[in-house]
Amino acid sequence: MRNRLRQLRSWRHAGLVALLLIGLIVGLPLADDFGAGADEALGSMVGSRGLNALAGPDGYRDYVDTGELIAHHGPSYFMLFTVASRLFESLFADWLPSDGRHFTNFLTFLVGVAFFYSICLRLLPRRVAWVTTALFATQPVVFGLGFIDHKDTPFMTFFAASLAAGLWVTDRWGGPASSTPAVGQEEPILRTAQREWQAASRGSKWIWLGALALIVFVLVDVLFYDGLPRVLETALGLAYRGRAWGPLDRLFMLVAQDAYKTPLEAYLPKLRWAYLAYGKMAVLGAALLAGLLSARRALPSTLRSVVPGGRAVLLLAILAGAILGFAVSIRAIAGFAGLLVSGYWIYRMRGRSLGLLAIYWAAAGVVAYQTWPYLWEAPLTAFLGSLALHTDFTVHEVLYRGVVYGSDSLPWHYLPALFGLQLTEPVVPIAIVGVIRLTRGAAREGLDPGLLAIVALWFLVPLAATFLPNAGLYNGFRHVLFVIPTIFIGLGFGLSLILRAVRSQAAAWLICGALLAPGLLGIARLHPYEYAYFNAYAGGVEGADGIYDHEYWCTSYREAMEFVNRVAQPGATVFSGRSIYAAIPFARADLILTAQASDYERTTYVLYCSRFREDLVWVSGEKLLEVARGSAVFAQVFQRIPGPIQSP
Repeated sequence: MRNRLRQLRSWRHAGLVALLLIGLIVGLPLADDFGAGADEALGSMVGSRGLNALAGPDGYRDYVDTGELIAHHGPSYFMLFTVASRLFESLFADWLPSDGRHFTNFLTFLVGVAFFYSICLRLLPRRVAWVTTALFATQPVVFGLGFIDHKDTPFMTFFAASLAAGLWVTDRWGGPASSTPAVGQEEPILRTAQREWQAASRGSKWIWLGALALIVFVLVDVLFYDGLPRVLETALGLAYRGRAWGPLDRLFMLVAQDAYKTPLEAYLPKLRWAYLAYGKMAVLGAALLAGLLSARRALPSTLRSVVPGGRAVLLLAILAGAILGFAVSIRAIAGFAGLLVSGYWIYRMRGRSLGLLAIYWAAAGVVAYQTWPYLWEAPLTAFLGSLALHTDFTVHEVLYRGVVYGSDSLPWHYLPALFGLQLTEPVVPIAIVGVIRLTRGAAREGLDPGLLAIVALWFLVPLAATFLPNAGLYNGFRHVLFVIPTIFIGLGFGLSLILRAVRSQAAAWLICGALLAPGLLGIARLHPYEYAYFNAYAGGVEGADGIYDHEYWCTSYREAMEFVNRVAQPGATVFSGRSIYAAIPFARADLILTAQASDYERTTYVLYCSRFREDLVWVSGEKLLEVARGSAVFAQVFQRIPGPIQSP
């Protein structure tokens, strides 16, 4: 038994597993405490419609009719958390649908913690990597968003996963990093290709050229012209009349029994849906497979050179591409992670990365397409349109330093200030120490320059993009949540320097405990509103009240509605302004919830969320409840029409 315990303690990933198990044990009983964000129901609806789009043409049409929302975000994660939440709802009878979604979000967050740890291990000593990961996971804002944020938390997880999986490929390839020019690697490949081409038979050459032409034709048609569906529609018309090629006629009769009782027009939408949903990628996959098989015959050594490392590396590249494609289907800007990975592969493998890059991006494209029906009609145009929407946000009001700004005209220091005020007190100062240490001694530390470049660009490029016209930031720093891991990598370098100066093991662990304490205390004090956290530099959430936006998603409406459910008379009308959707999931079935001004006169209860200051005009009557932490008020309940109140 002692030997087994000793082996378990020495297992290199035991610390991570322990951290994740603690997270799971803590997270499960907390999952049904959180309120729902205002647009959580919309995400669930898009997830359901995305699943239906994969199932049939009617579902696809409903999905397309959803509107601009499907262009902002692909439904890959929405579909995942819709299915998972239904499962959890069936397992836990007292859970609401939102509780299942929140637990799914948290499980996704824990997956992101694991990927973050794997990246930290490449740059930091194991103990420092673990403490850094624990600090990241116990940040109140990050922890809270881990439950309630169905957009930014999953995106952060899959962005980190895309980077980590891309790095796995170079691990298995095993090629050394080099600063020699790329041409030094490319010339042997070109000479090998030239030699094999000259030695190949004429038939092999023509087959390979034909396969290459087929790939180009299919790619152009898929991305731009969409001509194949018209060919298929013509073939369907001929088969319907019994005038097509014999096997095609028999196939149609087999699939569509009693076909002639149904008009041809009823089959055309089904054919188009089948082609868009599954046919496009099947045709493209067949063309790529034909190209690969013909290349193996005509240029076998060249193919091995441009796809180095054997089958294991090939499968890892496909896996990394699939993860990237899923991330792109959450938010189109995930393509940036693919660019970082591609740059690192080129740095490590030079010209030998070309084949793997083609496979990587092909896998990413296939997964993004299959999980994002918005792309089906015109993949390239739709994808570029989604990217453009990231610089065309609707202007929101943002409370910053006591002044209300438009989200398109925030001061340059908005994000740096919030990083300093909403992460726990030690984080930013130690991260600054770590960055200074890196700039002065990265070479002496023997760190991989390519990996450091990834971390630096991961942080700098998204922050620079926030200065683009109409990019817009609001709701704290959640839109750039995916760059927060880089701050903690910087903290890891600073922490490593501090712990190196401490000789006592006990003192080192005391320091680590002191660093973790503010986050753990913040989580305990604010639950279930951890994401509203502000540190002591801002005077806590009380000091930030009225100075900064804190509980911006009105999740406190769950607590407010639970109170109204207890006191309201049957059939009472409850009014709220913009945040009404945060109340609906928790309302008693007989209550009437409305945000319509025409219903205000017959309203009994008014809900007010402090985030939406413009809704103050609707506040009247006797205050019955305040949802608050200290003096910071998140939500209030008012009784507008005097009358008897049932005892809570």
